[in-house]
Amino acid sequence: MPFSRLASTAVVLGLIHGALCAQGLPLEVVNSTSQQMTQAPVTFGVPMPKIPDYVIPSMESHWICVRNPAGQIIPHQYKVLSRWDGTRDDVTKSLKWVQVTFLADCPPNTSVDYSLSIGIKPIGQMVAQWQPDRLVVSPMPGTSFSIDRFAFRLFKEATVDGQAIVVAPGGGLRMEDETGAIVTPQITETRIEQGGTVRFVVCQRGLLNDLRFTVRYYFHSGCRDVRVDFRLENPGAYGYFFGVQSEHRYFDFIRLWLPINGAGSQVTTSDGTRALGGAVYELNQDFAWGSDPLDVLGSFSFEERAGSNILHSGTRSDGGVDLTGSNGGVTVCVDRFWQNFPKTMRVAGDEVEIALFPEWGNGPEYAGQYATPTSGSPIDPLALSNFRFEGGRWKTHTVNFDFHSGARTPSEVALVAERTNRPLAGRASAEWTNYTGALGSLFASQRTWNDVGLDRWERFYAMLVDDSAADNQLQLGQIGLRGFRNRGGTYGGRQFYGWENFGDLMWGNGSCSLHYDWTYQVLMGWVRGGSYEYLDVARDMAFHRRDYDQNHSQDLTEFWRGAQFYEKGWWHGNFLFGQNSHNWVHGILLHYALTGDEGSYEAAREAQDFLLRNSPRNWTGYYGARIPGWATLNLVDLYNYLGEAPAIIEARAGIETFQDLENQAGGAGYVSNLGGGLVSIPWMHSIMFHATAKYTLVGQDASFVPLMQRMKTWLLSCVNSPAITTVMPMPSVTEIYQQNGQHEGSSVHHMWYVADAITLSAMMFGDQTDIDVAYLLFESAARFHQSVGGNTIDFDDAETYSPIAMRMWQYPNSETKIISGVLHGGHSYGALRAWLTRSSY
Repeated sequence: MPFSRLASTAVVLGLIHGALCAQGLPLEVVNSTSQQMTQAPVTFGVPMPKIPDYVIPSMESHWICVRNPAGQIIPHQYKVLSRWDGTRDDVTKSLKWVQVTFLADCPPNTSVDYSLSIGIKPIGQMVAQWQPDRLVVSPMPGTSFSIDRFAFRLFKEATVDGQAIVVAPGGGLRMEDETGAIVTPQITETRIEQGGTVRFVVCQRGLLNDLRFTVRYYFHSGCRDVRVDFRLENPGAYGYFFGVQSEHRYFDFIRLWLPINGAGSQVTTSDGTRALGGAVYELNQDFAWGSDPLDVLGSFSFEERAGSNILHSGTRSDGGVDLTGSNGGVTVCVDRFWQNFPKTMRVAGDEVEIALFPEWGNGPEYAGQYATPTSGSPIDPLALSNFRFEGGRWKTHTVNFDFHSGARTPSEVALVAERTNRPLAGRASAEWTNYTGALGSLFASQRTWNDVGLDRWERFYAMLVDDSAADNQLQLGQIGLRGFRNRGGTYGGRQFYGWENFGDLMWGNGSCSLHYDWTYQVLMGWVRGGSYEYLDVARDMAFHRRDYDQNHSQDLTEFWRGAQFYEKGWWHGNFLFGQNSHNWVHGILLHYALTGDEGSYEAAREAQDFLLRNSPRNWTGYYGARIPGWATLNLVDLYNYLGEAPAIIEARAGIETFQDLENQAGGAGYVSNLGGGLVSIPWMHSIMFHATAKYTLVGQDASFVPLMQRMKTWLLSCVNSPAITTVMPMPSVTEIYQQNGQHEGSSVHHMWYVADAITLSAMMFGDQTDIDVAYLLFESAARFHQSVGGNTIDFDDAETYSPIAMRMWQYPNSETKIISGVLHGGHSYGALRAWLTRSSY
């Protein structure tokens, strides 16, 4: 059974050795662009199984190498991301997640299988050298980049194919605060974050008065392009709650800039080459609502101008600009350029400027804790003419600097923009990932099930990336997640775009802060074997959840620092402080494991600190079992990926506290809400059951099996199950359970959580009753997720099934909560069905 899949050492070692020595362990590399990718870098995480009483401290220690499709060993590089039952630096523990980097060849719009095998790893071309004032990185002979160790110069020098493209002292950052005063960046740290001959990462940290910044430079062997992540940080308090003073900061603009040797006569974009004649060139990307609130994409506009002359205009620019001088130049492209408006690319003389926050922009236009954008409440006056960067927020921009010799054509600039926005991606197979158990969660690979319920659930996943997978609803059409975003939400007029919004989702209470772990759910579309589009959508969610949806305050007076911002409020969580009942971390952990993103790792560490300070062991029985449930689940996930013992200790303590309160309430599998009329909510208890089951799996501790048996028995009593026939009343679950044993109300959309708990029980205990109830709940909800308990349904009449769509007729403005529940509810059930049918996971 899946909860006890840890095989013997001999079996696991035999499987790994057999896979590596025979055909190799496949690593799929996906190219979603229209261009041939030749020796392009790809970086991703690969899971490894736990081997009882055996340690694999590193890939190199067991001669594990990467081979190309022809079977040749190629240069590659590893980085340990996670270990079984220990931190990533503890070499006495075995590998769990390993980041692999290599250079791949892949035709357009297709995928190619590389593999892990046995052999000796060759080295790449990368060399680096510390010098007194700089770090020099050379990814190939004749090409080198210098990073100033003590001043922020972006690139102090850049030489490509022996030609000087950037000469000392290089570029840097320009910033003015809200008073017009110049802010000079100060470097506090320059270090090598990842060394190697294939991939090399340099990290710089610094100060911008009270704000901070982190810059990461990514170099790859044989490559002339350098990816730069610039993260702006406000370590001050968000404030507003519990008397804590807000430490928001304001500024007029922030621009990165770089001089190009001998440049200034012309600029090339994907739309053409522009002669400047000494004028200043600007590409400005903006947004203004048009007459149709359902047409978000049509409300974008960009304009290219040289001085006062308009050269070109359109709706959404790809953000690529090339500046070439006497020896060559650089194509600069901002990832997700138009999506993160406002943005400006500027060329003045020999300098290219990337205005991440341009001087003509402002906002967000905050109007108060309980205000809405249309409430007429007074707007923060400083936000009307400046950027308002709130306490506890991060914002990362990715800029690709593609250096070259010679000149660039418009079509070449367009290709750079395309691969900036859609880089190569890689993954291990869903079957291998599932076998390793490295997620700590049950799931089944994407497939056609030939089962009505599961095939409909798969279509819920499909419509996250493909509007045509949604049902065609009268007066609405086919609306998947992308269509929902591009029509402005439920009724239109909701802004999903902009530097502070993009990646988050809007619902009836403002921005949802990706509640119920949308990041995890969409990433699972990629993990389960779905198309590149899942990763494309999920990475934007991961970035927003990592940066803007978490309180990164370092002010010790703000007790909820490290928590996810709340799900309500028109300015990303301003309605209420962050708390355990609305805090989810598996998404950023999985993003870290799949990509090696250090920002997600840092955010996860902060989230862990919050949970350890606000442990579920302190729950007093008030306000519902989801409070210790989500907190315990988060702590188990944190231990599973980060391996720090306090997380699993506090997870266990949270379950013990719940069990103590459950025993005090009579030992019948539930805890009465001491702050809400002594009632119990089944769907919230289902979350606590899931957390306890996951602790049992990850912690390999069966202490709470009797508790789960009691909880399961009570949850079964809360299922309103009719006699099963083709035509029958709609099943449902109890909404409120009174202390006197009375069941009140019924819910259909909460069935997903109860179905998940009963499914996990079925897999743990193998009871046929659990299997039957899991089937009834899941298959009913998958067909009639918008029905009402007791309504007559026809199980086999597809014409009466609820529509699959992001914008639904019922529960309007609650789509983000409903759909995330649907996605949550199918993973364990798919694993159960795969187990019962003996098909692959």
